[in-house]
Amino acid sequence: MENKIIKKLEKGRNPILIILVGESGVGKTTFVKKMKCENNWFESSRALVNEINISGLKKDHNNIHLLAIKKYNENPYWQVPQILKELNLKKFLILDGPRRFQEVEKLLNENYRTIIIKIKVLKEIERSNRLIQRDDIDKKDFEKISNDELKETELEKIFALADFEIINNGDIREFEKIALKIKRIITKYLK
Repeated sequence: MENKIIKKLEKGRNPILIILVGESGVGKTTFVKKMKCENNWFESSRALVNEINISGLKKDHNNIHLLAIKKYNENPYWQVPQILKELNLKKFLILDGPRRFQEVEKLLNENYRTIIIKIKVLKEIERSNRLIQRDDIDKKDFEKISNDELKETELEKIFALADFEIINNGDIREFEKIALKIKRIITKYLK
């Protein structure tokens, strides 16, 4: 893992973009928090949630999902300018949870110091339990979220671009050690 990160980071002076990919509930947000990099965090769903809140609609998977489909159908790169603006201001950014291949591909083309980290869990039950607890949903809701991610996002294509994979086995201390190791490596190459 370390060699792959270093190889990309040694290339020039571009800002550093870390893209975290994974299904809902695998621990992407927890990973950012364990890196202690919340000031460098860009949640891909944040703009959608803000728009849902402004509209007065219920903030749930269905409304966020429908809005995302609408936005990405109108413009598959609609978030890229804001992501790049944040990246250039901060010189290091963690993009949490993109779901569209074209968006990720565009970011890779715009910034060659980009590292894609896939996070996954070994057991689907761990993921479902996290989502059920975190989002106050039931098993039926979890199945809908999983089905939507499988059929209506491009996660599998994005996973294929990953530089490496981290397994969240539920050991929070181990997860934190990996997160902090990546942070140390990145910090060393910030210019």
